Amino acid sequence: MERGAEFALGDPEMEAPCARPSGAALAARAPRRRLGADRRPFQYRDVWLRDGARAMAALATSGYVREAREMAPAFLAFQWPHGPFLSQTAQLDGTGQALWAFDQVLMRPAPDREVARYAESGLRAWRWFERQRVSGAAARPGDVPGMLPRTNPHDAELVNAQLVGNDAWAIAGYAPPPGCCTRRGATSRRTRSSARARNIAGRSRGRWRAAASGHPALVAALGARLGNLAVAWPCLALPAGDARAEALAHDYWQRARGFPLGFYGADTLLHGYVGADLGIWALLAGDRADADRVLEALLFWRDAEGGAGETFSRATRDFGRNFPPHPTSAAALLAQVRNSLIYDDDDTLRSRWARARAGGARAACGARHPLGPHEPRLRAA
Repeated sequence: MERGAEFALGDPEMEAPCARPSGAALAARAPRRRLGADRRPFQYRDVWLRDGARAMAALATSGYVREAREMAPAFLAFQWPHGPFLSQTAQLDGTGQALWAFDQVLMRPAPDREVARYAESGLRAWRWFERQRVSGAAARPGDVPGMLPRTNPHDAELVNAQLVGNDAWAIAGYAPPPGCCTRRGATSRRTRSSARARNIAGRSRGRWRAAASGHPALVAALGARLGNLAVAWPCLALPAGDARAEALAHDYWQRARGFPLGFYGADTLLHGYVGADLGIWALLAGDRADADRVLEALLFWRDAEGGAGETFSRATRDFGRNFPPHPTSAAALLAQVRNSLIYDDDDTLRSRWARARAGGARAACGARHPLGPHEPRLRAA
C-alpha cells in the first residue's frame, strides 16, 4: 500500500477516503475461479472485462502500475483468434474495454517494454471492428449502417438491437495501442499502422456521430441503458457539452428518483457504481453540483475497505446474491476522486483542487445520505 499515490489535500476528511479504495481494487488481482452455488464465498469473485478494465485503470492512476500491468496479460486470453475480446456472451463492448485498459495501463507513467505485444493484438481487434461494421451494416430494416451489429447481452440492456454502448467503447479502443508504439519511437511500419488507426478512429467517430444526429431511433437509443452511461466518459464518443449527453444524465438520474449513482434494470434495484461515469461527465460539463452528489454517494455507500456492494434493493436494502465488496465500486471511487483533482484523459491537463480550495471548499464526508433527493454537501471537486 505504501507505493500507491498519496493525496495531500490539507483536509483529513478527504484524504482518508482516497487511500482506502486501493485495497479493494487490488483484490481484483486475486485468481478467480467458479465455485458451485453451495460453496460460493461471501464476496464477489467473478471479474469480467468491464470490471477488470476499470480496476486496472484505477490502479494505474493510483500509483500501482506494476500490479495493473500484471493484470494486463490475462486480458489477452479473452481475445478470440479473429480479433474480438469476449468474457460474456454477446457483450461486444469488451473489445473496446480491453483496448482502452491497455492504453490506460501501458502508458502510465511511461510506455511499457511489452507494448508492441499489445499493439499486434489491437490491430487484430480493429480489423474485426471494421469487418463487423461492413458485414453487419443494415442487416435488418431500421439498422444504422456503419455501426456494430445487433446483439442482446441479457445484461441490463434487455433488447435485441444495435447498442450505442458497444460503438462508444469501440471508439474508446480504436487509437491507443499503435499510438503507444509511435510514442516509443518504433519502426516505420508501426508508425504507418498508428496513422491508419488514427484515421480509422476519426472516421468511425464522425460516422457514429452523424448516425446519432440523423437517425431518430439511434437518438432514442441514448436512453438509460447500462452501456450508454459511458458514452461521454470514459469513451469520449460525445463531447461533454453535447445535448444528448446532458439529456441522458438527467433522464437517468430522474429515473433513479434522486439516487445519484444509478440503478440496474428496474429503478427499484439500486446500483453502487454503474452510473458513476456520469459524475465525471458532470465534472467535464462544468456541473459541479451533480459531480459532488455522485462523489458524496460513492463516499457514503462503501465499507471499511473502500469497496461497496454492486446492487441492493431500494425497499429492503438487501444485496441478494451479489456479495460485497465489489472491486469496480472501489475503482469508480478512485476514478472520481482522481479526476476531480487532476484530469488528463485528453490533450489538456486540468487541476481543479487548487481552485476549489481557494474558494473555501471543504469535504463533509460521512454525512447522512438518504435514498432520495438531497442537497450536495461535497465541494472538493
